[in-house]
Amino acid sequence: MKRKQEYLYNSVDMDVAEMQAGNSHVQYPKFRLFDKLVSPIAKLDRLHAMVENISSTMNDFSQTLQKMSTAISDLSINVKQLLSKSNERERPHQFDCGLSSQHFPLSSEEELQMLDTGLSQKETRDRFMAMVTRLSSDDPKTSMRFVLSHLLTPEVASKFT
Repeated sequence: MKRKQEYLYNSVDMDVAEMQAGNSHVQYPKFRLFDKLVSPIAKLDRLHAMVENISSTMNDFSQTLQKMSTAISDLSINVKQLLSKSNERERPHQFDCGLSSQHFPLSSEEELQMLDTGLSQKETRDRFMAMVTRLSSDDPKTSMRFVLSHLLTPEVASKFT
């Protein structure tokens, strides 16, 4: 019996095939699809339901992968920001606060005066404060010591005590 294109065999077709074979039992191959044993002679609605189930599962899997990809991207950005902040804390003299001639720590009162003059501009002041904020931590006392050690040399700092 030839299978019609795009049609599935059903139980009536099987009975006809057995009769044409002289009432001998006809064996059709079966194969395993995911965890179920499936015969190529299946009801269309059952096969359709199985395909819909597989499609739904694949959509769920795709959405999960998309969420994981987004989470990994966010994590990567956060790690880069943390590493950047860590590197800036270790090398604060490399910060650019808008004063190209200014190097930290400041080693003279003249350099301190130049910084004071530069900080009169709002944009420079904002960038300088962002630099100082990156140097700070949760403990105010530790933060102040750390910030001062990177902004002023001990000689300049001792003149203000």
